Amino acid sequence: MMSVETGADVTTTSLFAQKLRAWRGAAGQHGRMTQEALAERLGVSVDAIGKYERSVSFIRGDLEHRLVERLGWSRDDVLACREDWSALQQGDGRGQYAILDQTALDRVFDGSLRAAIEAGLEVADAEFGDLPADFAPDPDRFVPLYEATTGQWAMALKHDEIVAKWSLPFLVPEDEARFRNRTFLEDTLSVDRLRRPIFPGQYFGYCPALVVRSGH
Repeated sequence: MMSVETGADVTTTSLFAQKLRAWRGAAGQHGRMTQEALAERLGVSVDAIGKYERSVSFIRGDLEHRLVERLGWSRDDVLACREDWSALQQGDGRGQYAILDQTALDRVFDGSLRAAIEAGLEVADAEFGDLPADFAPDPDRFVPLYEATTGQWAMALKHDEIVAKWSLPFLVPEDEARFRNRTFLEDTLSVDRLRRPIFPGQYFGYCPALVVRSGH
């Protein structure tokens, strides 16, 4: 999926994010502990846990002791996480844009392609505002399309949050004709109506939307 060289622009994951995700992954009573359960244990919001795990923020200094008392971390662990976070904040590669690749998919979305797609659609929904139903980024319609066309779309991340997305599915000839005479309706898109190009060849690519989050 989305084989792209990310190079030096890849967003750096904090040591705190790595350790917190690893702890949650091994601490559930019946498998992986949920973010909600971890938030309750630490006495913070679920949104805060999400930001910790995406390397967007670090736990407040007056709450660091809870990592020791409630999660069983050593004080050396907490100190290492604090020092790592401080170093990252000084500009060691943070704040760069990166393309969603398999490594980022595993890190940010626990390897779930569907979760990444749905997050991308949420970005589109937030940026577009109210749209007619035929044009709204409906997950029921678009998730299967994206799942079937990996390699024909991409997403950009910053601080492990999706800030841009685009796709280029290839229409069957009948829908290409409808597009050109302005009778094509996006809500008719379905997996069985997309072409699977085998290059070299000539194909009509259709971009439903190029979405860039405000400020990016």
